[in-house]
Amino acid sequence: MLASGMGSLPISKFGQKNTLVGGNAIVTICLFGIMGCFLAESPIGIIAFNVVYVIAFQCSLGPIGYNHAVETCLPFTVGPLNAFLFANVILTSSLGPILNSTLGPAYTFVFFGSISFFFTIYSAIFVKNTSFVDELIDEDESPETPGVVSIN
Repeated sequence: MLASGMGSLPISKFGQKNTLVGGNAIVTICLFGIMGCFLAESPIGIIAFNVVYVIAFQCSLGPIGYNHAVETCLPFTVGPLNAFLFANVILTSSLGPILNSTLGPAYTFVFFGSISFFFTIYSAIFVKNTSFVDELIDEDESPETPGVVSIN
């Protein structure tokens, strides 16, 4: 619970998009770093990159998928979306050992690092910031809601 709470701190400070893109960039660097350490046969480097990877994931990509779903999706779609996220975890957990046994550990990290790299680029270009850090509403103004008539 403590790690999940700490994972929300960067989101409240930098906004979801900036946290997502920055954290995923660090995750990408770590995945390629692990690959390089496997090729260089450096166990200390592998451990160091793994530690940074876990911290970067927990403070960015880990909690954002669930926060973003609740903020941007209709309530009846949150359950299936969470099931989709868990299905991706199961797929990744199943695919990792297969890639590791066929390609070896270094190229397994190249595969996942490449996916992470393309997701970072996609997030930087297409994902909108939904934490409203940049869009503060003046207290005197109420947000306009289409189709709702005010009786004041």
